[in-house]
Amino acid sequence: MVKFLLWLEKNIGRQEISEITVSEKLKELRSRQPDNIGISFETIAGYKDHGAMMHYFATEESKYMLEDKGMMVLDSGGQYLNGTTDITRTIVFNEINEEERTDFTLVLKAHIALASTKFLYGATGSNLDVLARKPLWELGLDYKCGTGHGVGYCLSVHEGPQSLSPRPNNVKLERGMIVTIE
Repeated sequence: MVKFLLWLEKNIGRQEISEITVSEKLKELRSRQPDNIGISFETIAGYKDHGAMMHYFATEESKYMLEDKGMMVLDSGGQYLNGTTDITRTIVFNEINEEERTDFTLVLKAHIALASTKFLYGATGSNLDVLARKPLWELGLDYKCGTGHGVGYCLSVHEGPQSLSPRPNNVKLERGMIVTIE
């Protein structure tokens, strides 16, 4: 992911890059990594308003060309002999407007609130999910999907029983469980 972000930073605004190009470049860079056996799911690269569409998939007809302004939501993962990955990040390109800045800041606050939390044994994902939603709730906002999920190994990237979601879940989070924060 770091090599991809460096490539993107060096090339945005200097060459034509579409949402599809982003997916292809990530796949290419992952394929060069040791122990890589493929992607764990199709990359979601949503630029501008496409980033607000849950599980958006770019096609030749729908794709946007990236510019050196605005934001892109990137959800991507790989399968490796030693584990499976899933990462979701919002990438800011130079110029963003005030609404975009507010949205980006709220998502960052939500991520930090959950990622930095120490919690007691017995907590469930539905107990912790509220921590990520709180910065948005304070402004009357919310999102429709879960906040995170367990990660499988060369199976489904979304694998339980653990998850971070408002849906009631009595599964206690245990030491060693892997959970994403998306």
